[in-house]
Amino acid sequence: MTSYETIGEGESGCVRKAPCCRTFEPFGGPVEKAGSIPAFYRKLSIGIICFWLCLSPIMAIFAPQLQGETSLEFDAPSGHQSDRAQTAMNEHWAATEASSIIVMVITAHNGVLIGPYSSTTKGPVQVFIEDMTHRVNATSYVDELTMSFADYYSLSAVHSSLAGQLISEKRTATVMTFTLLTPGSTSDGSPYVSFVDYLRDTIDDLSEGNFSQNYDAAITGQKVLQIDARKGTIKDASKADMIVIPIAFAILACFLKSWRLMLLPLITIGVCIGTGFAAAYPIACAMKVQSTTPQLMMSATLALNIDYNLFLLMRFRENHDLGFGLFENLHLMITHTALETVLGSGSLVSLAFFAMAIIPCEALVSTGICCGITIAIVVAVNITLTPSILAIFGTFFAVPAELPKCISARFAKAEEPATLQLGEGIQDDEATGMKEQKAQSKSFWFRVGKQIQRAPAVVVVVIVFLFAFLYIRFPDLETSLDPFTFVPRNADSAKTWRTMAANGFPPGAFQQYYYVITSNSDDLRFNETEGFAVMLNLSSEVAYNTMINDNTGGFPYRYVVGPTSVPVYFSPDNLTEIFGKPTAEGWLPPFGCCTEDDGCAACPVATDDVTVWTGDEYDFETCWFEMPASRDPSCKLDDSTVLPAIMQQAILLQYSQGTLSPLMVVAAQVVALYSYKQLAVDGSAAYFRVLTPFEPTGKPASTWMDEMADLMDSQVERFPQVSVYLAGGNTIPYDFGKIVDAHMYIMLAILVCVVFVIVALLFRSVAIPIIMAFTIVYSTGSAFGMAYYFFQTTAFSWIYPYLDNDFKDEGVAWSVPPMAISITVALAIDYDIFMLTRIAELRKTYTNEAAILKGLYCVGSTICGAGVIMSVAFGGLLFSHVVSLNQFSVILVTSVLLDTFLLSTIFVPACAFLLGDKFWWPMAGKAGVEDEWHFESNARHCGTPLAEDRLALNADTPVYGTGN
Repeated sequence: MTSYETIGEGESGCVRKAPCCRTFEPFGGPVEKAGSIPAFYRKLSIGIICFWLCLSPIMAIFAPQLQGETSLEFDAPSGHQSDRAQTAMNEHWAATEASSIIVMVITAHNGVLIGPYSSTTKGPVQVFIEDMTHRVNATSYVDELTMSFADYYSLSAVHSSLAGQLISEKRTATVMTFTLLTPGSTSDGSPYVSFVDYLRDTIDDLSEGNFSQNYDAAITGQKVLQIDARKGTIKDASKADMIVIPIAFAILACFLKSWRLMLLPLITIGVCIGTGFAAAYPIACAMKVQSTTPQLMMSATLALNIDYNLFLLMRFRENHDLGFGLFENLHLMITHTALETVLGSGSLVSLAFFAMAIIPCEALVSTGICCGITIAIVVAVNITLTPSILAIFGTFFAVPAELPKCISARFAKAEEPATLQLGEGIQDDEATGMKEQKAQSKSFWFRVGKQIQRAPAVVVVVIVFLFAFLYIRFPDLETSLDPFTFVPRNADSAKTWRTMAANGFPPGAFQQYYYVITSNSDDLRFNETEGFAVMLNLSSEVAYNTMINDNTGGFPYRYVVGPTSVPVYFSPDNLTEIFGKPTAEGWLPPFGCCTEDDGCAACPVATDDVTVWTGDEYDFETCWFEMPASRDPSCKLDDSTVLPAIMQQAILLQYSQGTLSPLMVVAAQVVALYSYKQLAVDGSAAYFRVLTPFEPTGKPASTWMDEMADLMDSQVERFPQVSVYLAGGNTIPYDFGKIVDAHMYIMLAILVCVVFVIVALLFRSVAIPIIMAFTIVYSTGSAFGMAYYFFQTTAFSWIYPYLDNDFKDEGVAWSVPPMAISITVALAIDYDIFMLTRIAELRKTYTNEAAILKGLYCVGSTICGAGVIMSVAFGGLLFSHVVSLNQFSVILVTSVLLDTFLLSTIFVPACAFLLGDKFWWPMAGKAGVEDEWHFESNARHCGTPLAEDRLALNADTPVYGTGN
């Protein structure tokens, strides 16, 4: 208890008291001297400091390695369509399923064209590619990654028609492909990363001199994009932190007004980031973590750590100004702020992140675990390390150490309490009461409270409908499956991919889909007539009945390549190259060379003038479809190069029906030879390579996959003896998006229910959790509605020009909604708890109305400062080159600003005014009797509810708002 000495009696007879001798004994034994710390607690504080110091080597070793273990490559979600498709592919064609393509794109500028193939006079591009081929062949990567490569010049010597696909129509760009069959990760130190680095170094080396004046060379591909996403995010994060951290700390400094107290946030932020990243490292080793997760962890850590420091240190400073000794000060700070506000708020934020595990998606589960652990560490640091440092070095931090007056005066606010000079206590006189009355009456938030008090019902109704235009759009927000939302827009690989598409290369050629058909019956085999007919029927539906058929008059099967396909890649002008070079003995057909003795009297004759070779000059049925008993030994063909009779019959059938011209028959057989490998040896499975004529990862691809999902469902119903799947391409993110759509609202409902229970137990009230549940839905819905207008319309394309081009009307990345919901739910109640715990504390002394008004006066500006700090921390992501981080930032900044300036400081107090005592029903005790103009000598800055410490005002003291 605290004893007091009567120091006088006012004219009204009110006794004025002041603290004299304090024997504070909250834990274990009296402390006669204010400010002294018991030996046990000093030892405990030293032990806590040493504990965090001992973690420093662990932080230094493992924290920097976290980003290197992140990736954008995730396994298919277990049990879903993409997972079943991968299983089927791995069973029969493991190498194909695991393969990836790296594409080197060479573009010409300054009006220069890429020269043709020549065996003698070689142009600069041909020399460049041949040098690249020679260097790569000399490395161990070829065997280590099971690599093969192709380019325009090497294919021109054999098949110019195939080579033509690797050079643009205007001859301003060409590509060289590296096909890697060995599976592997894109984490630091992997062969994939080493090979990508080697390619880029080699390109730089070969580009020196005249080549770079007329040509540009760069690489892209799925693996390269994943690597650049991770590395680019690190650079983006570093640049954003260099801007955000100083601004956030500057705002904090304006509130604390002490450079000595500013040392504590600097210490704790380093400990939080280091420990959090080190704790997340083993998780990243055990699970796959998104490349954007470390940046999310950094922003959340920065925002919450500075906010919690603001809450704690403002309370510490307030108590010190009121004359409390160090131990008593720390006790009040810990019990009222650390264990109520910080622990309660931080636990809910951490719980909200862990709730992401509800969604069965490894990318989200790992992110939720990493962020949840990080926030738990932030809470642990702030409720243990900060009080321990203050306990050991309290004298240092209590010494007046103001910021320069030019800074503190510039940011001083009229609504802040009018004392806050660190010192040895307060002067208990009438002037102090008058000063406090004047400061309160001028306070912005006190005046706002007075206005709310006049018509709280009107305020509540207005706020409910104020942002209806936002939250009604929440259900309309779509999720994007585009992996480019996770890749920095300025990454070389992203720019190169767009350059490749702009030069007319098939968008889906370098990220292919696989349409997989498997037999469920031993009686159905696709290398037999009945099974082949089923396979032909199913694949034809894919080619003709989906968006693959672009209705341009072309042959849709050119996009669906498989055992039954007859795509037309070759023009009659290049027909000579289909067979290779003619020889003196005549043409060498690719399948089963025939002679006159075999009954093929009209086989083509060698000539360079292929225009005379029309198909009317010989018998196609005999030459191409009847397998001769004997073949010309000079052909040197083995049985593996001869198509099964069933495939020959299928092509002949289409030819006889007039579907295929004679020249198309030849092209069909050439492609079918390569497609034959897509049929399982036992005939139980087959797959088709689907080369989408549109971007394979964008919104059209999502629409096409929706079509395919409906089509495959109908196919299984009509042909129950088969199973069909779609693998490769963007199928894994597609399944992730479906999972998120199915579980996101469930996750939100569970979080709201959990928060309801926790808040009900914390405040022992029925109304408060209901109101908080409403603020969660309101804030979350409005924030996502803002994201709708930002990223699904062109209203804000003046801020993000890319919304008019590459990401037009796509919505937000599939992983953004669940991650954003976790934080918006937590933030929606964070400041509510801070406000209501202070009001509940004041309510023990003051009436309901007075406690609300004084609560606004006490913590209104602090909540605003905390909200601005958090907005700055998450707002740094607005300037990131990663689109998904822009989306995440828009949602969080909108949510924070709504919570800060509308819900916590206006809507919640309005509800408290409107409901009165019912707001705290049933467990809260009866409110006090003092009005808002009475001040306590030991709590003159809105704090400790010890009624007996009240400062009695003289009767002749004018009271604002009364007639006196």
